[in-house]
Amino acid sequence: MLQKDLNLAANQLLPLFNKAIVKYTKLMKACYEKEVELEMAQEEKVKPADLLKATEKMTGNLAKELDQGKGT
Repeated sequence: MLQKDLNLAANQLLPLFNKAIVKYTKLMKACYEKEVELEMAQEEKVKPADLLKATEKMTGNLAKELDQGKGT
């Protein structure tokens, strides 16, 4: 039936089917990888509040070190 519809010999149908499956698989893999990449990028984003806390902590430690240096 496919032979008649596609006007191909029987020995050409399996390689065409295989080629279509490989292309489909590559497409699905690329979509999945992109989705995972986007999820990882969202997880890696630093929240501004966390950055501010870290900066304040560093500034506080620096101020303490400077004060200790003045006392010596």
